[in-house]
Amino acid sequence: MNEVEGIITTKKSIATEKRQLEWHYVGLKHRHVENGAHGEDEEGLNEAEKAMMAAKKRHEDEENAKLVSYEEMRKKEREAEEEELRMLKEKQERRRIEREQEELEQAEKKRKDEERRKEEEEARRARQEEEKRKKEEEKSKRQQMSGASFVAAQGGRNFIIPTKTEKNDKFGNIVQAKQEMGMTKEQQEEAKK
Repeated sequence: MNEVEGIITTKKSIATEKRQLEWHYVGLKHRHVENGAHGEDEEGLNEAEKAMMAAKKRHEDEENAKLVSYEEMRKKEREAEEEELRMLKEKQERRRIEREQEELEQAEKKRKDEERRKEEEEARRARQEEEKRKKEEEKSKRQQMSGASFVAAQGGRNFIIPTKTEKNDKFGNIVQAKQEMGMTKEQQEEAKK
């Protein structure tokens, strides 16, 4: 049971006690009125009856004093409880405001984190695209360079099959290979043409 429910329960018990005191007070007043109507004539009473009347009156005065004292005490207690309840409500309101503030701060932090995450994701994608573009450029450059040499290589055969003219010319192919080895590339290309 939290503090507010405890105070509400206390207030209910105070209200019940107040009703009981009011009934008691009404009963005392009623008895006083009845006694006043019958007891005003003290001349016909003997000494014992007078003492009883005085004791009864003293008892009623004590009861009235107790009632007044109790009412004052209850009033002070009620004021203290109302003050405590007011302070609890203020504390509850402060907590609610703090909670709302914390929720706003959390939402702002979450929004900033989300923005930062999106920016990082976009930067990562941009880097990947840039790397991919560079790789494509390098690949196309390599293909162009190797393609040019490949096209030049396909221009003609890089070997020659000699025709046999004589049977004695068994080593003609070897002699020709030695000659080609002694030539530069430019000379070899001219010889092919």
